[in-house]
Amino acid sequence: MSNVKIHVLHTGAVCVAPDLPFGGDHCNAIKASGIFQPREDRL
Repeated sequence: MSNVKIHVLHTGAVCVAPDLPFGGDHCNAIKASGIFQPREDRL
């Protein structure tokens, strides 16, 4: 069996509304954008 190596290349960061990664099927484009949410509440 061969060995597989995985290297993480961190190339930047993004600030998103909590509904984007955790909203599931109940997340629409407006909620996911976080446009009506304060920046400090974003992830």
